[in-house]
Amino acid sequence: MDSSDDEYLASATVLKYFINKKSFGKNPINDKRSEFGEFHHLYSDLRKYPAKFKEYTRMSIETFDYILEKIGDKLKKKWSNFIKVPICPCERLIVTLRFLATGASFASLAFSFRLGKSTVGAIVKETTQVLWDNMFTIHMPQPNEQCFQEIAEQYWKLWNFPN
Repeated sequence: MDSSDDEYLASATVLKYFINKKSFGKNPINDKRSEFGEFHHLYSDLRKYPAKFKEYTRMSIETFDYILEKIGDKLKKKWSNFIKVPICPCERLIVTLRFLATGASFASLAFSFRLGKSTVGAIVKETTQVLWDNMFTIHMPQPNEQCFQEIAEQYWKLWNFPN
């Protein structure tokens, strides 16, 4: 490389190109999330129709509210200079449930909820971890011999099938 190459690489035009190549922050498409995003558009209407809510989330409204009550505080994010408008725990749970219920890609969910792909990925990861950490001991206790005996008895009662 000679000095003319150095001058070219240091030129304002080239530097501007490389600096602006990757932008940080919110995409303009996502600016209207509260107006056009799936959560803000659909959630309140779904709560009026329990059958549709269950079809959308794969759980009843009561179960959704129960889960949100148990983990909502752990999903809250604080306002800061970096996080201007935090995503509410309810929306975080809905995004995660849509991912689990449909298997849709993060990119697909990002477009429909008007969030970034990495944001959707982080939400799903954080929410599933909070769900596991706070609910597995309640709803999936460590099995013991008595538990297995009860399960075997239920099989026998329901299907006349041992063990």
